[in-house]
Amino acid sequence: MKVSLTKKQYKALLKLVMLGDWMVNTVPGDSNGEDEEIVQYLLSLAKDFGYENYVELDEELKKYFQTEDFENDTEILEIIGDYHEYALWEGLVLEFSQRDLIAKYGEKAVETMSDEERVEKEIPLIKKYEEEFREYGLDNLAIKTTAKPKIVKGKK
Repeated sequence: MKVSLTKKQYKALLKLVMLGDWMVNTVPGDSNGEDEEIVQYLLSLAKDFGYENYVELDEELKKYFQTEDFENDTEILEIIGDYHEYALWEGLVLEFSQRDLIAKYGEKAVETMSDEERVEKEIPLIKKYEEEFREYGLDNLAIKTTAKPKIVKGKK
């Protein structure tokens, strides 16, 4: 099969692939050879589409990398920033609501709940945290500890 792309389509695909590659490689060890192979192939086409300012070949490594022009593209930086913000709030809401669900019903009971029952009981908790973070952001969030700090030998 042959795929034809316009210059504009290639740029959009390049951004999507690089954002996907960034996400996959955020957690070390999550990448696989197939991912790397397709990324390298698409990067190798950059010059053909007139985007050599976005991609450079490291002759020594025989590997393509994105350039600072690409990494500093305002559209890409906005996408990454929006993703980070969304992931932060969504992660906090879900972690706190799950924590509260387990505190209220117990871990065993939550594990044995049907999906419908768990969702029914968790939705009010999710809404509570969504409203809290929407209204106050991180202002009311504090670290509470009752454990004594560990003393490392030789340090106070």
